[in-house]
Amino acid sequence: MPSIANITTSTVLTTIMEGRVMQGFSAEKFMPSTLVNKRFGKIYSAGQESLRQTSDQMKSGVMSNRVDWDYSSSTYTTEKRGLHASLDADLLDNADQPINLRADATNLLSGIILLGHEVRAATMAGNTTVITQTAAATAAWDAASGQDPRLDIDTGKEAIRTATGRYPTHMITPPACRNALVAYLLSQAQVTYGELSQVVDLPATVQGLIPIVPMVVKDTANLGQDASLSEVYDATKVTLCIVDSPSTLYSGAFLNVRRTKIGPSGFRVRQWYDEATESEFVECQVEEDELTIGATSAYIITTVTT
Repeated sequence: MPSIANITTSTVLTTIMEGRVMQGFSAEKFMPSTLVNKRFGKIYSAGQESLRQTSDQMKSGVMSNRVDWDYSSSTYTTEKRGLHASLDADLLDNADQPINLRADATNLLSGIILLGHEVRAATMAGNTTVITQTAAATAAWDAASGQDPRLDIDTGKEAIRTATGRYPTHMITPPACRNALVAYLLSQAQVTYGELSQVVDLPATVQGLIPIVPMVVKDTANLGQDASLSEVYDATKVTLCIVDSPSTLYSGAFLNVRRTKIGPSGFRVRQWYDEATESEFVECQVEEDELTIGATSAYIITTVTT
């Protein structure tokens, strides 16, 4: 491998990697990111101090009442994550436009890194050990009868409001749960067959919540074998949660990711050339730590599908 002096950071490929992130894996929709300067540090929070009632009445000649904060703290440590791929010189020389192997390699590596991020986020969003506010659906939403998604969702919304003082903002609904909910909503509406055939997704909001439908799948087959695709998210769970940028004075967010500033948006793509193998290398990097900020800001509905 060449010396570090021969390794350069590509601004163009880094921009491509950042664009790949913005194209949308679901984790970015319910786990807001915070860029940090250090790979480890503390997170300070005053909890729900904003809900404490303090007299704001002012009298002539008397200072207003002071509001005190009782801080707590937790820690984060970002982990280095990266992948690289080799591009044979002959392939680069013979790749006609519009083929761009460097961009293709960046997209491929970025996607794999983001898939790992998505798997970790999905595990956190469905963890009933951390999220203790959970209950089984009244009946499976795809059952022949007896289901009541509205009651199940309202129960979760009120549980979060009771614990945090706020309603959840988003609902993580895997495809199987989405399909069951769409079918239920249509069964309760007076629509024609023609209208029914055109409805394939949830509306922009459901009971005041923004639905997030994660479409991510993973391949568990070894290299060279036929693909074996499976869902990343648990198809039997729906998670209600508060999506918000974390605040020192009020941590309303359920999940957050700390990313070290190794690039403008926390991402970096590097390149180098190996004369021994006559190959160019592209490497994508990120340093991040996914964190649970407020477990009470989430609620899981289980056994949603059969």
